[in-house]
Amino acid sequence: ENTNNPLLMWQVFISQLNALFWMREYLAVVSLAQKYPPPKHKRALAIMRSFYEGIASLSLARDTRQEKYRHVGEEAVKTVAKFELKSEWNFENKSKLLQAELHY
Repeated sequence: ENTNNPLLMWQVFISQLNALFWMREYLAVVSLAQKYPPPKHKRALAIMRSFYEGIASLSLARDTRQEKYRHVGEEAVKTVAKFELKSEWNFENKSKLLQAELHY
C-alpha cells in the first residue's frame, strides 16, 4: 500500500537498517543509508541512521581497506559525538561504540 505518512516511512527505513545491520549485511546498510539522506528537520531520528551507517561503514573499512567507508564512518563518529554533547544519557554509549570501532 502507499502512504504519505513520513513518520511511518522513517520507521520502515530504520527497521530495514536495523535488520540488515544485525544480519551483518553491511554493504546493504551503507547502500540504503546513502540512498535516503537524513532529514534536516528530524534530528532525533537521524541519529539512529548515522549510528547504523557508521558502524557498518567502519566494519567495511576494516574488512575491505577502502578509504571511502572509513570517511563515512568518521563522519558518523562526529555526528553522534555532537548528539552526545546534547544528551550524554541517550547517546554516550553509541558514541563510545563508534569510537571503539574507529580505533579497532
